[in-house]
Amino acid sequence: MMNLWFFFQPMFGMLAFVALLGYKGVQTYNKGLVFLYLVYQYLLTIGKGVIIVMAIDNKEDSRAITFISIATVIQAWVTYSIQKFYNKIDV
Repeated sequence: MMNLWFFFQPMFGMLAFVALLGYKGVQTYNKGLVFLYLVYQYLLTIGKGVIIVMAIDNKEDSRAITFISIATVIQAWVTYSIQKFYNKIDV
């Protein structure tokens, strides 16, 4: 939300809205809302994986590659956790 307010970019508002939908989906056990948020999380995980490949191809600093790799592992763990929760929701 800070990016929306400080930089006036509506895309950040839309991403915050998707996060809000995921939050509401978890609170109400709404499988459809959790699914939307899960798709968003998978896209983030894939995007971070692409960034790792690009950083390695551009021969970036090893600290940058390490940071991106750690962020990607954390993102994958978050996505995995949400996927486990999604699988446990009964319709």
